[in-house]
Amino acid sequence: MERRSYPRHLCSENPKLKVSVLLSGGSLIGLKSPHLVELEGRPLDVSRGGLSLSFDFDPDLSSLEPQSKVDLVLRYEDCKKTARAQIVHVHEGHRRMGLSFVQPLETLTDLGIV
Repeated sequence: MERRSYPRHLCSENPKLKVSVLLSGGSLIGLKSPHLVELEGRPLDVSRGGLSLSFDFDPDLSSLEPQSKVDLVLRYEDCKKTARAQIVHVHEGHRRMGLSFVQPLETLTDLGIV
């Protein structure tokens, strides 16, 4: 049974689409000193409802649990979108993460996906 509400589009033919996961929190040195970590992932597939990412490096994904919310930056050529997403699953051994957008995207056209 298909759980997705929107059709997926494979991204292997679209290497220009870049996605970053933004993680923010307090500094270990000073609790009132915020910091931001940006993890750039390679999108495997994307839909209006979410996407899956693969990382070319081995990030520590153990602290990212399903249901956690993160901010995303999606870039394609001159277009830049930000979106809030919820982690659906993390496959740390495979360096992959599945995310669903809190609000579905209106269109994928400006991300180079027809």
